[in-house]
Amino acid sequence: MKPAGVLFAFCALLAPLACAEELVFDAVEMAGISGLREFWDWPVVVADDGATRVVDKGHFGKGPVADWTTDKPGAPVFDAVHRSLLIRFPGAAERIAESLKGGKAVAKAELRLPFAGTELYPLGYAEPAGMSFLGDQWVKKQPRWHAIAWALRRPWTADPRMGPTFNAAIHGASYWAKFGAQDESADRFPMRFGPTEVSQASAEGRLDVTALLCDEAFGRTAGERLRALSDCGLLLRKWEVYDASFWTGGYEWATATGPRGILIRAPRLVVTLKDGKTDVGALPPAVDVRRLSGELAAGKKGGAPTATMASPYRIRQFIEEFSFKKPAWMPDWQWQRVQELLALKGARPFPSSVDAYGRWLDEVLSWAPRRWSGFDSAEKLQEFLLYAKAIPEPVKEHFQLYWWAWLMPDRENKDLVQGYIGLKEAQAYYEKTRDWRGNFSVYRTYCRNMGTMNFNHWATTGTLLGGAIMGSERCMAEGRHGLEAWPLRTWCWYDGSTQESIDHYYFSISLKDQKVFADLGPTRLDRLMGQSMLAKSVEELVSCYHPGLKRFIASSGRTGVAYLLVQQDGTKRIVHTLSKSGALTDLKNPQIVGGMQALGHDAQPGMIGQQTFNGPWAPDFVANMVDDKPLPYEMTVNYKQWGHYNATPLWRRSYLGRHYGLASQDIVSNESVPVMAQWRRAEKPVENMQEVGTLLVRYGINRTELLDSLYHGTKQRNPNGSVCVQGGPTFTVQHRNKALVLASPVENLDAGGGRPVPDQIESLQTTIGLFHFEQPAKWEICVDEEKVTAFPFKAKLTQKIAIKDGVSFIGLIPLPATDLGRDQEVVLADDGVETEMQGGGKCRETLRIHAYNFHAEKPVPRASLQGKKTDLAYGGFYIEMGDATEHRDFAAFREHLGKCRIESAWDDGKATLHLKVTSGKDLIEVGFCPGYKEGPTDKAFPYRRVNGQWA
Repeated sequence: MKPAGVLFAFCALLAPLACAEELVFDAVEMAGISGLREFWDWPVVVADDGATRVVDKGHFGKGPVADWTTDKPGAPVFDAVHRSLLIRFPGAAERIAESLKGGKAVAKAELRLPFAGTELYPLGYAEPAGMSFLGDQWVKKQPRWHAIAWALRRPWTADPRMGPTFNAAIHGASYWAKFGAQDESADRFPMRFGPTEVSQASAEGRLDVTALLCDEAFGRTAGERLRALSDCGLLLRKWEVYDASFWTGGYEWATATGPRGILIRAPRLVVTLKDGKTDVGALPPAVDVRRLSGELAAGKKGGAPTATMASPYRIRQFIEEFSFKKPAWMPDWQWQRVQELLALKGARPFPSSVDAYGRWLDEVLSWAPRRWSGFDSAEKLQEFLLYAKAIPEPVKEHFQLYWWAWLMPDRENKDLVQGYIGLKEAQAYYEKTRDWRGNFSVYRTYCRNMGTMNFNHWATTGTLLGGAIMGSERCMAEGRHGLEAWPLRTWCWYDGSTQESIDHYYFSISLKDQKVFADLGPTRLDRLMGQSMLAKSVEELVSCYHPGLKRFIASSGRTGVAYLLVQQDGTKRIVHTLSKSGALTDLKNPQIVGGMQALGHDAQPGMIGQQTFNGPWAPDFVANMVDDKPLPYEMTVNYKQWGHYNATPLWRRSYLGRHYGLASQDIVSNESVPVMAQWRRAEKPVENMQEVGTLLVRYGINRTELLDSLYHGTKQRNPNGSVCVQGGPTFTVQHRNKALVLASPVENLDAGGGRPVPDQIESLQTTIGLFHFEQPAKWEICVDEEKVTAFPFKAKLTQKIAIKDGVSFIGLIPLPATDLGRDQEVVLADDGVETEMQGGGKCRETLRIHAYNFHAEKPVPRASLQGKKTDLAYGGFYIEMGDATEHRDFAAFREHLGKCRIESAWDDGKATLHLKVTSGKDLIEVGFCPGYKEGPTDKAFPYRRVNGQWA
């Protein structure tokens, strides 16, 4: 009985199909419209064998793209940003009507879309900003994209003279109510068909368009609906404005896929009929588009284009209004500084000619929505907000689409996962939902969550001002919350100093965002918060700027050493706008060492100059503190490190002598520059890097690395990463031009930070690196009374090392250090190694001075040096800076240094080193606990006094 039941069911299924009839229409007419400016008024005829072009990006991918720029018909393609495909089936209305009048009804209507490929790098769009980071992801991963469609209300024909354009259904005659056929009352019907997948995995997409023939929303009678199908047809778009499935965590180099079109072959319309009664009514005659075009044009009844360019006259008015001109408030000297910045790279001035204006619009239109191009929200937003009145509506709409893709304004923040490190959750969501929009927005993530200082800045900038561009109250409220919670309260005022003081490039990213808030915030409150942050940040920047050295005398949490030596980013450019004499150096230096660069790429000089037009970075009287700072000058700031040191904040100190500067952070973990000193060798403002000397210090294992860096959080070399702690951190007590720099290895020699610990240990030491770029070197080095002329040179702990470099003097005393097994105590060595630097080029230390805890000719296993004794080991240097204004000459400085006394005692019961340094009239007393791991700073320094007072 079971087989019979199956047969009956099968027969029952076949019964209705026996009366079914399929009408297949493959005589399709196709046209393309595009929001790319060159196509606003250009009819594009599309054909099944239409023009393509192969775009070859080498390793990054090669493949065909539709070419709509020739006189020949172009290939059928549609994307999610600018290009739409219009299709209609002439004659279909008559054939279907005939069948319906013969006793049939429409059972189903399908638009079938044969897949032909997906574009990689379509014409007219900018390539991804980070091609090296994108790699071959687009080649390896085949997308699963979809088509969507709308029924059109206006008749058209594919014709090179009167075919549809972005502006018109009939070129020059019948204009869309809104460019791109977007008006739902006059251009297209509101109902969207689809999505249906059209991909390698789904070789023929099928859009169910039954409603177009059956639903009275598309026409009162069946005849009217049939006529609309044949004469007006449908508009096809790709559904996915971007593709969350391409996110691999971190920065979104691959998700901005909106411009990549779906290539298809000629579509077919398949109408399935069933027995039934259909009142077709009168079938309206086919529209004679050519005749209609003439009538509309003659009577000027076809409307007007809505995607329009300003007239050349109006564009020239914009150019006059927005071109860079000296503001009335700006003093002449500041105008000169701004002009110098604008002459360098990075300015985005308003276009200077009618042609340049068009090219600017084309560039903006070429951006893919959600295209990641770095920390540039300030640049993009400022451009829109300053020049909005000069931007045509389609370009404004593209700006809005760009921010819509990033900000997802229709979604609650609680429904979004972490947009930088939330890959696992994002992938799980995508696997469950196949939602191409994903559930992450890096901008909105850092409005509600703590990131790095610059992340919270650019993210809240994008959310608040991007929200304002879209008119999204949700995003503006979220951005305003983020602005107050993170940049204002946490990063600016709560911490004392900041995470990025002074990180030459990261801090500049935050500062340019603060400037956008201050100048262009949507409300007075937003601007006030921005002004508050900016005043505080610039004050710290100015305070540690040395006008003679033209360098920032400051420790750095995250920076590249090249920035201390020569490279200049936004922080320097900001000070340049506040300096009557100028802050930039090395712009005409023909001998920058090792191919290093004078200018870095963050917060470009042109951008900083351009932002100055919106208002000064600080009042003009601040120039007095930039150029005429009374030297010596000192700055001490506390730093809570976002609450880790609430009870006993860290101390950052900068001391600026006449010809030198010394700076430190008292307790560090993985800072790039925990201690630094710089000096000039001639009594004149520095112009080139060869005129400046630099000192760095940190602890090390085997070869202490002062320059080489790792990719953040990994063991992978990367010149743009972090130097990282090695073996143990440093601890510093600084009093003006004097610093006690102490160091201690951690118990297992792994102090974190990512740098791998070697299995075999040759040495453990505190190392000072000295940089002297003048050739030949003219400095003079003495150990006690002996002049050093050859390296390596061996010395003893507590011997006095004095260096004369022009008008500046450096005094170094290796401190008493725990002996973990060493065959030498101190070595002065010319053992620097050429190292790749951040921003390009190479560099090496001129001289390295090592004070050893352990040193052996034959390496020992790491395990033999792990334990409590290593954890409690100590060492370091006493550093004292001086110059010719403080000491009669080098002999006087050496005499002074020779009188310095170092006294030390170890308290085994308290595991504390007691140190006294007597230098001139100053007595520095320090208790140091080398076993300190974390917690209040008085656990590391039970006491620290200078001349009897706490320091």
